[in-house]
Amino acid sequence: MKFLRINQNAFFCTTMWGMTLAGIGTQIYFYPRLPERVAIHFNALGDATGWASKTTLLIIDIGVLLFMAALFQLMLYYLPKKPEELINIPHKDYWFSPEKRELTVKRVSRYLLWFSNLTLLFLVGLFYLTAEVNYYQTFRLGNLFWLLIGLYLAAIFFLTVELMLFFFKTPRK
Repeated sequence: MKFLRINQNAFFCTTMWGMTLAGIGTQIYFYPRLPERVAIHFNALGDATGWASKTTLLIIDIGVLLFMAALFQLMLYYLPKKPEELINIPHKDYWFSPEKRELTVKRVSRYLLWFSNLTLLFLVGLFYLTAEVNYYQTFRLGNLFWLLIGLYLAAIFFLTVELMLFFFKTPRK
């Protein structure tokens, strides 16, 4: 089923920019529906503690999404060109040997693509919750925030463990 094969890098880059655009679209949708003064900072209990204009919220949210997507894209672009001294993995000599370098770069790129997509998904969710809190004027993040943060941290933890386990493997001599 060769026709089902897709380029994972292209797929993940497309989803990364798709999530960025979805986040921007969400902010543009909510913008006219928000009060002029909105909560932009919340304490550990989820209560609003910082306020700004809705234009400031829009600029911050869109700016963060664009900056993060561009940063991840640049990291993916420059990863194959980076000297191995700047990449910290176990058994670096083995994994950056000439015959393993391409596999290593692909594996780290795959991790970075997953990480970037999860991070952008987390940010889109967080910005949506912030817009919703301001729209309904409850000014308190609910349990969805803690679920969102828990799922994000768990996913990053498991991705990182999987990556480290991969690079701890070397053939026995």
